[in-house]
Amino acid sequence: MNERMRVLLNLVVFQAAWFACVLGSKSSYPLLFPVLGFCAVLGLVISSKRFGSAFPFLLSSVALGMVGDSLLVRLELLAFYANPTIGGAPLWMIILWANFGLMLRPLFSWFLESNIRCLLGFSLGGVLAYYSGWQLDALAFTSGWFSALAIMFEWGVAGLVLRQVHLKYPKITDESA
Repeated sequence: MNERMRVLLNLVVFQAAWFACVLGSKSSYPLLFPVLGFCAVLGLVISSKRFGSAFPFLLSSVALGMVGDSLLVRLELLAFYANPTIGGAPLWMIILWANFGLMLRPLFSWFLESNIRCLLGFSLGGVLAYYSGWQLDALAFTSGWFSALAIMFEWGVAGLVLRQVHLKYPKITDESA
């Protein structure tokens, strides 16, 4: 498979998993679709022999997402409409952060190469993703622009932390993305 097709496959699987998490949160079985989406992402990562190099990003992303989203919920800047939660962050959202961590390098490595690109890309991308989730009625910005700024800050910090993980754990050159 050529590089363009690999990127397209990674993007399609990641987007399908994103929709599975966000829309699945509103179903009668709120964890079924997020878990299926995670299995698809994990299967792609394992079949591409990237799990070892993606594992630090998986752990970091889950930790950052749990802490960041729980803090935003506790500060009443963000509300989720789903249960169960861990500290205020719903499990579907934690699974979404896990998917993001696993797909970080194949899809977002360009952002990780520069502090400015990382800060801007993650801040804007994060708030746009959460805004999309709001439009799909999976969450709410409870304080308008303050919520948006807080989410941008959360994602800016997450991006800079993940950039440090990227620099600490060099990409394995023989992995097939």
